[in-house]
Amino acid sequence: PLEPLFLVASGWLELEEWRQAVIAKDDSKKPEDFLERALREFSKGHDDHVDIIMGKAKVLEGQRKWQSSLEILNNAIVKHSWFLPALIEKAKTLMMIADWGQALDTAQRITDKEQDNIEALRLQVLHLLSRESRTEAASQTLRALFAAIEAHEPRNYELLVGCAQLFARLAGRHHKILNITVNM
Repeated sequence: PLEPLFLVASGWLELEEWRQAVIAKDDSKKPEDFLERALREFSKGHDDHVDIIMGKAKVLEGQRKWQSSLEILNNAIVKHSWFLPALIEKAKTLMMIADWGQALDTAQRITDKEQDNIEALRLQVLHLLSRESRTEAASQTLRALFAAIEAHEPRNYELLVGCAQLFARLAGRHHKILNITVNM
């Protein structure tokens, strides 16, 4: 019974080492090696374990194999419909392959289950500003996003600053959005 948990922990540790190697831009370590080791660890486990499924999807995402990652995420959603992080990762992956229609549909599914989901709201604001230039709708969704951050992540200043910077840059000279980002 402990074997799947060990495999999950081992796989996620390999993924973290990969992330650290990428951040450090360490030439002595090949990030691809960490991803391959992580995928081997996750592949040893049972496909029914949600953390193993999500780990495989993250490895494939790191390898930029978006379609394969999407297939695994769809599998996770079918097997574990209650697991909201699978839907969130699916929305992000769809955004990465520029399938904005499905990404927004998935974000809507997320907000139907959890109205103040930070990731879904962030994706919606990003779409409204970058793809549709609907600044009025974006400012309303941005207010909802910052209320959600305040409610769920009040001490996560990295998230708050990251969102403020991103949306201030996308705002152009739209004063409503700039005022919202400044007042965060």
